[in-house]
Amino acid sequence: MARLPSITYLLLLSLLPFLASAGYDKASRAAAKKCCPAEERRRCMQAIEFQFRLNFRNKTAERAASICVQRELYSDESLSVISPKTLHCCNVFFNDQSDRNNVCFNTCQFASLSPSIKPTRKLAIIRECRATNRLAKARSLRRCFDSCRKTLNGASSLEDILMKRQLNDNCAAVKKEMVNENTNN
Repeated sequence: MARLPSITYLLLLSLLPFLASAGYDKASRAAAKKCCPAEERRRCMQAIEFQFRLNFRNKTAERAASICVQRELYSDESLSVISPKTLHCCNVFFNDQSDRNNVCFNTCQFASLSPSIKPTRKLAIIRECRATNRLAKARSLRRCFDSCRKTLNGASSLEDILMKRQLNDNCAAVKKEMVNENTNN
């Protein structure tokens, strides 16, 4: 009789993955099946369901799957709002002197790489992070981020890419000015 609880426990543990996956909606399962490699599919479905980043060992495959999942769940147009394609734009928040722990940089990366978070919510998450910092220059960084997103999404020619370079230079100047103001205070 003492074996019955342990056998029941083992049976329940063996069924747990099936029970956990039963809660996934059809769209999540379809997106994972279409976009994620077979060896990553279970973790992919969990990430989609719980709105985490995919976090594959192969980062190129992760980026491609993230873009595919976001496209499947929200449409092609959602990729022009914010997606792994605009991850580069998070760099405007890196080493921000008013955010010494890089909270906004990390938040931006997390939001950009989490394909099942609605794109409008991703932007709100990033804006909420910057809203905690009342400095006018911090708002300038958010404008740099928004400009970078728009530029990257529309980049289709050499002229667009050069404009991206100019944007990076402008945002770097804003960050340098912030550093100078903080060291003078």
